[in-house]
Parts: sequence; C-alpha cells; structure tokens
Amino acid sequence: MFITSRNANRRRRSTKRLAYICIIIGTIFWALFHSHTLIFTSIIQFAPYVYVCYFQPGAETTFVAYYTIITETLVLVLMITCGLCSLNNIRKIRRIRAISNESVKNVPKNNLRSASSKDRQFVFMLIVDIIIYTLFTFVLPIFLIYGQITQNDVKSFERTQIENIIRNLCLFRITIPSCLSCYANFAISKTFRNEIKTILLCR
Repeated sequence: MFITSRNANRRRRSTKRLAYICIIIGTIFWALFHSHTLIFTSIIQFAPYVYVCYFQPGAETTFVAYYTIITETLVLVLMITCGLCSLNNIRKIRRIRAISNESVKNVPKNNLRSASSKDRQFVFMLIVDIIIYTLFTFVLPIFLIYGQITQNDVKSFERTQIENIIRNLCLFRITIPSCLSCYANFAISKTFRNEIKTILLCR
C-alpha cells in the first residue's frame, strides 16, 4: 500500500529495513501470543481408541475458537482494505499520467505499456491472493462456529470420527495459502517471474 502511494514520504518508508522490522516484530508477537498452546493442550479421548492432541475443553477451546474467527475475519478485511487502497492509488497514478500530456510525448510508448502491464499484473495478483486466502482459510472459522454450537450435544462415534476428519482437513487447508500464493504469483505475473529468476541467478 505504501509503495503505490502518491505521497513521496510514504513511498520512502517502503524499504527492506521496514519489511525486516515488521517481519521480526510480527514473528515475535505471534510466537508469544500462541505460547499458551504449549500449556493448555493435552491428549483428549474423543471416542474409544480415538485420541487427539487438542486444546483442553472449556475456556481454552472457546477462546481459541472465537480468537480464530476474529483474526481470520480481520485478516480478510485488512487484505481487502489494503488491496482497495492500492487499486485506488494505481488509478490515481494512471490519471496523472493521462493528464500530463507534455511528459507523455517524450516517453516511449513501450515504457507506458510496460508500466500499465505491471499495474494490471499487480492488481490481478492482489485479487488472486484474496480469493485464495478466502477459499482455503475461512473454512476453519466456519467449522469452529459449528463446534461451539454443538459442543453440548451428545455425539455418536461416527459423528465424532467425521468431525475429526473435517477438523484435520480444515487445519491442513489453512496452510495452503502460504504455499500456493508464490506459485500463483509466478504463474500470473511476468514481472514476478523475472524477479524470481534474478534472485535465483544472483544477478
């Protein structure tokens, strides 16, 4: 969002140093925030001969359920908001390019087409990332809502087995966006592919 801003001061803040600081702070924060899982997890028997390492029933399970629902919703809202802000900034930059006719005359058409193509690729990458995140990650909060609604129900062995399978699938699905996003961007954007080649070849 900073890198597409018309404000020069904001663009100046979009540096590798800021990215490293955000990554380090974010990693430390979430590691400390999730440290409670080391204490409040145990091996629970859901059915005869069915043992699962899961959160302790009661307050811990309720907290994790609502926390996951809230965080996944907030992340999706932030992704959409930042994506819309980036789109808005790109549109404003395009208008400025169109208005400044004198400077456009001196710029080769190939450069203008290249900039426009990069903008389209960037927008498409944003949209695909949001769709991937929504499809694969939002399933877990829905399952947790179902779990909270049915937590006091008496469940049969078959129902428990089905819920365990669905839970494992949901937990597996939330890891897919982190892996798939890079490959999606690689397939979508020619600029992204060139940057990856440059990094791998150490040019």
